[in-house]
Amino acid sequence: MLWIASPSYAGPVLIRGEQLNGSHLVGFSVGGGSAAYANLQFPPGKQQGDHGWRSWPSETRLQASGCYAYQVDGTSFSEVIVFRAIATHP
Repeated sequence: MLWIASPSYAGPVLIRGEQLNGSHLVGFSVGGGSAAYANLQFPPGKQQGDHGWRSWPSETRLQASGCYAYQVDGTSFSEVIVFRAIATHP
C-alpha cells in the first residue's frame, strides 16, 4: 500500500485498521521488515522533490478474508476506507 499526502497537508498522519465483520487483527509493516505494527504513524513535514507530495510505502497484514477498514487521521481530517480482502491460493 502506498500512502500519499498532498503538498497542501504537512501535518502528521496516523493509520489504523480493523476487521469489520470479525475479530482478526490488522498489522502494518514498512520497508519489507518482518515486524508488524498495530498502526502506522508518519511525522509532519514537507518532502523534498515530487512537488511536495509525501509518500510512504507499507504493507498491510491480514489474518483472514473479510471486510476491513482503514482509518486515516491527520490534524485537519479523518477518513475511513472500507475494503474487502479475499484469500487466494496459488
